[in-house]
Amino acid sequence: MKRRIFATLLAFCLIASLCVVGAAASGEECDGGTGCDHEAAIGDVHYDTLDYALNNGSKVGDTIVVLKDCETSYFTANRNRTLDLNGHDVEYTGAGVIICNANGGEFSIVDSTAEEGTQGGTFRVSGSRPGSAQVFEVFNGATLNINNINVESTGCFIYPRGKG
Repeated sequence: MKRRIFATLLAFCLIASLCVVGAAASGEECDGGTGCDHEAAIGDVHYDTLDYALNNGSKVGDTIVVLKDCETSYFTANRNRTLDLNGHDVEYTGAGVIICNANGGEFSIVDSTAEEGTQGGTFRVSGSRPGSAQVFEVFNGATLNINNINVESTGCFIYPRGKG
C-alpha cells in the first residue's frame, strides 16, 4: 500500500511539474518595450526562448524573429520557415546535425536589418562535432537559404545530399 501511494505521489509531482514548465515556455502577447526580456517572436506573440519558438511555437510559413543575442542547443529545419536574426547573434551549441528534409520545402536564415549585400547578425556554431561533421544536412529536394548574415562554424556548415 505504501508503494502504491508513493508511486501515485511521484506521478502527480511529475505531471504538475510538466504543466508549470509548459506554461512558462509558451508564447504571450508583449508590447516589446524596454521591459521585454523574450528571445524570439512570431508576429505579436513573444517566446521566452528561441528553442521554444523554433521547435514548438512555429508552424509552416512562420518567420521567427530573434529579439536579442541568444543560444539554442537544438532545432529542426523541416518546415517552410524563416529565422530572422534581426541584427542579433544566435549561437548553436548543439552537436547534432540540423536536418533540412522538407521534400521541396525551404528553411531560411536571414537578417532583415542588413542592407542588401551586407551582413547583419551572426549564426555561430560552437557545439563540438567530430572531424568535419556538417551543421546542416540538406536533402530530399529541400532548400536552405542563407542571406545577409555572418556564419562562424566549427565544422562543415552545409552538406547537400542527393537533390538537396
